[in-house]
Amino acid sequence: MPDRKFFLYPQFDWQRRYEALRASFVERLPAKVVAERFRYNLEYIHLLRHQFIHGKIDFSEPVPEGITKRHTVNAEVRKKIRQWREQQLSAGEITELLSEDGTEISVRTVERVLREEGFPRLPRRTRLKTGFTVKGTEVPERSASVSIGDLEGRTFDSDSAGIFLFAPFLSKLGIGEIAHAAGLPETKAIPARSYLLSFLALKLLGTERYAHVGDHAFDPALGVFAGLNVLPKCTSMSTYSYSLDDVHILRLQKAFVSNASLRGNGREHPAFLITNDFDMPVELVVGNYARRWRVENGIAEAVKFFHLNALSSPVLLKIHFDVAMTMIADTLYSMLAKKLRGFEDCDAPKLYRHFVRGKGTISIRNQTVTVTYPRRAHNPILRSVQWEQLPEAVPGMENVRLQLKFK
Repeated sequence: MPDRKFFLYPQFDWQRRYEALRASFVERLPAKVVAERFRYNLEYIHLLRHQFIHGKIDFSEPVPEGITKRHTVNAEVRKKIRQWREQQLSAGEITELLSEDGTEISVRTVERVLREEGFPRLPRRTRLKTGFTVKGTEVPERSASVSIGDLEGRTFDSDSAGIFLFAPFLSKLGIGEIAHAAGLPETKAIPARSYLLSFLALKLLGTERYAHVGDHAFDPALGVFAGLNVLPKCTSMSTYSYSLDDVHILRLQKAFVSNASLRGNGREHPAFLITNDFDMPVELVVGNYARRWRVENGIAEAVKFFHLNALSSPVLLKIHFDVAMTMIADTLYSMLAKKLRGFEDCDAPKLYRHFVRGKGTISIRNQTVTVTYPRRAHNPILRSVQWEQLPEAVPGMENVRLQLKFK
């Protein structure tokens, strides 16, 4: 039978705190005595008194210890939780959906209901596996070719919108015909032209290694540029480069240019290397003339911006392919520079910094891809370019018009 010991020697934590405070403020016992009586240290008694004085202790009727007060979940909510878990949604995602429906319950309550309904815990998944990025952007499962009809009506922002400045020059060079003439391999999901444009896009953006393609994995604008939903993942690009042999690379070199253009030899205008030795790889032609002319500036640019000293792998064919991509990217920067008043002789890093790097908005309406660039200091120079006299086409898609707008 409970007696005075129930009050003098409380067993429950809530009662011990209550009696300690009562002894402090009613019996006015010293803090040291209260601490010894109720088995607390002296500092905790001071803390309890402070919390009580400032109204930070709740003396409402406590829940009996050993019994958890649970949120009651009705049959309708349970049914929704079951249906959403059958769709492989996590407890957190289910809680958010319930909140949107006006039902506010905690994640732990949802987890409890799932246990009671016999559902096991989901394995831990990355955001990529769940199909969403940190900001909630949907991530396609894999890269694949898309048509303009698949994208009709879409509008999205891009951190790499400047890549479309090269589109007119790629169309002028006939990048699709080059890929076809080179006989580059392709898959059912990704055509050869799209693979080639994906590699070029990374080079034009100064990406150090193809393994860093993940930095642009969620940018749909780069996908549109290459005629895909998104750029291929690192594994896909690495596998593709391994599938190229010396015949593919030689055909690519011949198809792209019979004259290798090289800038930065100390003269005002770009120089052209003309050769009738079609059997010699382009990188060897350039290397021989580079040693003769000591074109340190050109080599420095290739190393600094195109990362020619950070080649994809020690495999010979992959290195030759990387050098070929560097040569094509450098040519495209040269073609862009010729159209920019006052920047005709600038190198790739400076052109990238002032014109290519930056955000933009891409909208797709009526078979037209419109790229709108926000206000920037050098936009007047871009507006002065007679873009209408250049091919207005998206390089990765057939019969799709490209429109560039500069605010």
